[in-house]
Amino acid sequence: MKKNINYLLAAFIIAVTISAFVLPKSKSSSIGLEKDNEPSPSLNLVDKNGEAIQLKDFKGKVVVLNLWASWCPPCIAEMPSLEKFYNQMDTEEIALIMLSLDRDFDKSIAFMDKKAYKMPYYKPTSPLPAPFAVNAIPATFIINKKGELVGLHSGMTDFMSAGFLDEIKSASAQ
Repeated sequence: MKKNINYLLAAFIIAVTISAFVLPKSKSSSIGLEKDNEPSPSLNLVDKNGEAIQLKDFKGKVVVLNLWASWCPPCIAEMPSLEKFYNQMDTEEIALIMLSLDRDFDKSIAFMDKKAYKMPYYKPTSPLPAPFAVNAIPATFIINKKGELVGLHSGMTDFMSAGFLDEIKSASAQ
């Protein structure tokens, strides 16, 4: 038993060390949203009805981009908080993009229908741009109105916490 704990502790320390080198160092970098006629990385999405959109369609709003999958226990655990955030957010100022990484999008649709979540969710129809290529989910990105990445939450997030809501307020002011 003690050996197992030591192995788990060692694995945790290694994972934290690796993530320190893999995760973005900068709090702000331009990603995915078109700005000032500069070309931007493309992120093409489709919803459950087959309607295509692009990340740049949300220019001028704060974007909360959540990467999740129906087979991911931490993703499932944070969804009630995310749904509450979605129900209370100002949709004129903020866009929530739930980006399913399920290989079979029908599983995402079935999951969301079963849980009766109203949040908008999509699947990518193109490879994820480098800033969104994370090694673990859930991952939540906060993008300000200018299209700059200003926040990244790796792992479960309490979307109703004062800290998260302050980040959204700050991104709205930028």
